[in-house]
Amino acid sequence: MTSQGRPRPQEGLNLDSSLSTLLRNLYLHGVEHCAPVIRGEYSILTKDQVVSILERGHGEKKVRNIPDLLASSGALRENRGKNLFNDKTPVLTVNEEGFEVLPAGNLTLPTRRPSGGEVPSWWTVPLPLLSLASGKIVLNEKARTLLGDLPLDSFFDQRPKEREFLIAPLSGTFLFREIAPLVYLAEDVSGDVTSAREISWWAAVGRAFVEKLGREGKRAVRSDGPSAPGDDGEECLPCLWEGKVLGYLLVRHEQD
Repeated sequence: MTSQGRPRPQEGLNLDSSLSTLLRNLYLHGVEHCAPVIRGEYSILTKDQVVSILERGHGEKKVRNIPDLLASSGALRENRGKNLFNDKTPVLTVNEEGFEVLPAGNLTLPTRRPSGGEVPSWWTVPLPLLSLASGKIVLNEKARTLLGDLPLDSFFDQRPKEREFLIAPLSGTFLFREIAPLVYLAEDVSGDVTSAREISWWAAVGRAFVEKLGREGKRAVRSDGPSAPGDDGEECLPCLWEGKVLGYLLVRHEQD
């Protein structure tokens, strides 16, 4: 046991083991994903990708050679940043000492810290951070998971002067907030933006409906409670949002 009470990595598989040994352990432990920690970073691969590498005759290559093997094959790419599993999915992690099978949500893989003062001392906090201090975009581990392979360079080349701004690539909408000089906190606000657009749409629909009533000689009046129809054909329409009654719209004929 380590000083934190966590078991030490098991022996028999490490970065110097062969890829055949890695695949054998994936089958042995019934795990579909592996995460070797190589050069201070990790590469996430599926079991099928490991099989594909072996089929190319690389079975005796070492686990630490995975990044080079991926780089040499256009058909194979690591899955960093892709949402291939949830927090409970078992992942076979491999490092210099050995291996462990952990839930994906418990992974505490090291993140390479760029040198030269490019990032602050708190760079490894469990928040998605992006730094421009070096003149290029640097993501921490959480940001790589959140943003994946999004083409951010064009957006940040034309970023506004405000400390907060949105970018909307094809895969969603993200809010970036500058929390230190040239260091940004990233947040996926796709759901909030979609909800806001939905609300704006129905607000526009309501305004168009009220204006139509006016052209027909009718008047729309907001009411907090229901009202019985009047003799003049007055209507009472319940206004609902996500199943909740927000009020009522009384439609009355204008008096001549």
